[in-house]
Amino acid sequence: MKYYVIVYLLLTSCQNNENHTLIKENLYRTNDGVIVMKLSNKSIRHPSKNAVWKDTIYKSHFRFEHIDSLISLDDVLDIKTYRVVTNDTYFEDKNYIYINAYYKPGENQYKILKKDTATIFLDKDSLKTSKKMYYQGNVVTELK
Repeated sequence: MKYYVIVYLLLTSCQNNENHTLIKENLYRTNDGVIVMKLSNKSIRHPSKNAVWKDTIYKSHFRFEHIDSLISLDDVLDIKTYRVVTNDTYFEDKNYIYINAYYKPGENQYKILKKDTATIFLDKDSLKTSKKMYYQGNVVTELK
């Protein structure tokens, strides 16, 4: 009987008790009404290495590039124009690019860029704005 109780406690403690309602693509709304983005948390993104996947995560806050504070997706995201550009790195709406960028093993950076007239996705990994080039969400070149 002790073993059944222990197994039951282990199984119920591992479940995710947070319910999310699908809004669109990888956008969800929590029971509290907060908009979250469902992302896979990759610990290795380099194409020459084997990808190691961690659990799915739900992010409600991103950071504007070069600003040291988080902002809620509720405050900036336009649901009507939102779309997934690439599976797990780039997302956009009419005003912003949302980036899930690999930073170092076990850590990602979640950034928001304001779109400009020169913003273009070159391929699934590359993004160009009027000031920078990005590869897998990270700045690789400053443009002049």
